[in-house]
Amino acid sequence: MAHTMNLDPRQGTLDGFELPAEALSSLREREEKEPTRPVSDAGDSIAIEEAAAKSPSGASSRRQAIARKSVEPAARGANVAEAADASSQRAYDALTQSVAALQAALVDERRAADESRRGIRQLVVAALAILLVVGVLSVVQTVVAVRASEASAAAEQKTATLLRAQQTELATFVDAASAASADIRDAADSLDGKQSVQPARASAAAPSAGKHPPRPTHPRKTAEKARGSNAY
Repeated sequence: MAHTMNLDPRQGTLDGFELPAEALSSLREREEKEPTRPVSDAGDSIAIEEAAAKSPSGASSRRQAIARKSVEPAARGANVAEAADASSQRAYDALTQSVAALQAALVDERRAADESRRGIRQLVVAALAILLVVGVLSVVQTVVAVRASEASAAAEQKTATLLRAQQTELATFVDAASAASADIRDAADSLDGKQSVQPARASAAAPSAGKHPPRPTHPRKTAEKARGSNAY
């Protein structure tokens, strides 16, 4: 805190006492040329007053002492003001350093928070990408499994159709073979019947003609000949 300097020449003097303008100006010139010695206690002031009273120029010395007393509080006030300014400057510097440190800490915390948010964002993006890949793979696997099941079902149906067709063809072939064998048996039976009738007619006609009747053919040989002719 700055203090205003009080240069009132009546400070520290009796009420109504005023110095002449010439004495005050000479005192100021002397104070500017010579360093002032602060009076710390009442004993020094009393000694100065006594010496001034005993000296030939006691009145002027007394005036000078009184003027010095009036100037000393102003110098002390200036020193106090300088000390206050210095302390306030130190406090301001300390406050500035504290604010700068706080700002640096806030900047570091913001940087750390930004890095943390960036890392969390990257983790979230990676997790979403992994989930998306897993979902796509599951869909692809499901589609492949469905297509494989459809293909296997179609193959089974085709195999069953082929088996039914083969069974139908086999049944048709068996029926045809059975019919052919039945026809062959019927033809053999008819040939056997014809061959058995022909020897009887020949034996009946032989006495009337006077010729030897032909030798009868065995029915088995006749059936074999009939089968051979049917095969060709």
